[in-house]
Amino acid sequence: MSKVSFIDPVASLSGALNRNENIRFRTRNGKTHAYCVTKPYNGPASEAQTYTRKNFGACVRETSVILKNDTLRAEWQARYDEYLEQVTRHPARYPHPCSTLRGFIISTLREK
Repeated sequence: MSKVSFIDPVASLSGALNRNENIRFRTRNGKTHAYCVTKPYNGPASEAQTYTRKNFGACVRETSVILKNDTLRAEWQARYDEYLEQVTRHPARYPHPCSTLRGFIISTLREK
């Protein structure tokens, strides 16, 4: 088995290296994992998948609007700073905290 040690320019790796390859890479919790997809599903998306994708897309678009507007960005930055303070005080309550402002906004909008 090979072992890969990444250098500074590559912090994480995700997706396939080329289109026809079944090996997918994913970085989780700072570790990169490789998965071989043997039977990918190519059928139509279910109603739940379609709803989730549309909801996520709407949250991403709304987040982009928030980040471009200076007043909204400052408001969300204050909320994110409070969130980070809570995360540092009570890390057990937040097993997977948001590490970026964009991620915090998207996760907060998705909860609504």
